[in-house]
Amino acid sequence: MHYIEHEGQQVRVRLEGSFTFSTANKLKDDILKLIDEGRHFVTIDMSGVDLIDSLALGSLVAVLKRTHGYGGNVRLQKPQEFVREVLTITKLNQLFVID
Repeated sequence: MHYIEHEGQQVRVRLEGSFTFSTANKLKDDILKLIDEGRHFVTIDMSGVDLIDSLALGSLVAVLKRTHGYGGNVRLQKPQEFVREVLTITKLNQLFVID
């Protein structure tokens, strides 16, 4: 499940539960639309994520690429330890701003 808020150039997303193929594409499409409308700074609260898969990671990368194309960025906030480990193993921790 995800919740999206936006104001000005900012998009704030809160993820809860499983972040997998069943939710990743919808979330990606929703965020990409907002980015194309001029909201180039995305913050994703990952504190509620209890499962993440490769398609979800790919969706995050797609969002990151789109924001970078507009001079923006993606910030991942409060990922649980296992999500941090996945980001480290895949070296995505070197691409995203992680708080």
